[in-house]
Amino acid sequence: MLDLVPTPPEWADHALEDVEALLSDHAHCEKKAAQQAMSLLHAVADHDEVVVRLARLAEQEAEHLRRVVEALHALGLHLRPDTTNRYTAALAADARDTIDRLIVAALIEARSHERLALLCEALDRRPALAHLVPLFEELRACEVGHAHTYLQVASLLCDRSRVEARLGRWVERETAAIAAVAMRSAIH
Repeated sequence: MLDLVPTPPEWADHALEDVEALLSDHAHCEKKAAQQAMSLLHAVADHDEVVVRLARLAEQEAEHLRRVVEALHALGLHLRPDTTNRYTAALAADARDTIDRLIVAALIEARSHERLALLCEALDRRPALAHLVPLFEELRACEVGHAHTYLQVASLLCDRSRVEARLGRWVERETAAIAAVAMRSAIH
């Protein structure tokens, strides 16, 4: 997939210390992902194939938001207020155009994929939360698909070699952005 710097394995145990915060953060991530897909859809409204792909992606992200909120409620927990995500804010601040925004979205989805896999492994060691594994596995599988979709869309809108050249620079930025965020009960 994308060659991201690996998250330290201890991150997952730390993130699971506050499940309400973790699930709340992920619900807000799914909400923002749906909004991002819709925003990108607006930016490429004259490309029918791209519009359909982004509309499907937005729909799936909204469904994930609902499922994560339902998981919170099933645990007797509540959705906490949204907080600023310094990781995504740092990446978004450097995006110059639609291609950059698509690459940033792909990187965020790839990072979510990697971290959800770590959470699934950690949940296997926490029997009281093991029922979350199927949801996290499903989300993890979708995140990698979303990352691929964003890169495919970028390649439909721009020469693939230009996308790949930009991607290398963005991976470096993503590495710096994720390193700047302290471990917390959040996906990013």
